[in-house]
Amino acid sequence: MLRSSYLARAYSTLKAQSCQEYLTHCQKATISLSSRVFQGTFYEFQAKEALERHLHLSGLARVGGAGDNGIDLLGRWDLRCFQNPSSSADSPAQMPCDASGEVPVLIQCKNHATKIKPSVIRELAGVHEYHVNGSLKSVVPTFMFLVSPLALTKRAQVQMDTSQVPLIHVRISPMTRETSVRAEDAFLVLNWRNYTFGPAYMNNTARTLLLGLLVEKHHVFARGQPLD
Repeated sequence: MLRSSYLARAYSTLKAQSCQEYLTHCQKATISLSSRVFQGTFYEFQAKEALERHLHLSGLARVGGAGDNGIDLLGRWDLRCFQNPSSSADSPAQMPCDASGEVPVLIQCKNHATKIKPSVIRELAGVHEYHVNGSLKSVVPTFMFLVSPLALTKRAQVQMDTSQVPLIHVRISPMTRETSVRAEDAFLVLNWRNYTFGPAYMNNTARTLLLGLLVEKHHVFARGQPLD
């Protein structure tokens, strides 16, 4: 479980915690919807909502910005949703979680127009170590999620597969603004074309920890295949 003191320190100073709340903030603060700051931050909120909706992550808080120490979102992952109903009561699947059935998650979002390079995967390993061995101090495994629109390069895929950090890569396409709406209506999320969620891929370390659960049976996962 994430410690409340850690969450309190990690929360972003930006009060918005949803796509619509952030759009409203941008309208009031006259932030350009074509700026890099907007595009990066808006993508983080899209990832937050998508992961909560599709993979049962919960309590996700955006912590991106100066001093985020390499993470954009943090929260928990409810693994009880993936228990195998065919497991007997005498030999249930061993879940790598605490008594609540949840594990901590750290999430980095990369809204890049190019494929993810090996340096990003190496960076994730360092970020994971910093938080797990530093402020987080979780007694159960902490999973690291990478969210991006495009796949990894072949070298980055090798880097991910050999990492000892439990890594999960999820592809989420960024939402796009409807071009036919008035300028003031662009600050309403209903006037944005929705994202595409998936596919997703987990490395061997994550797969081993989740053995016996039905996570990879979820339609979004690429059945153990790299995301081309």
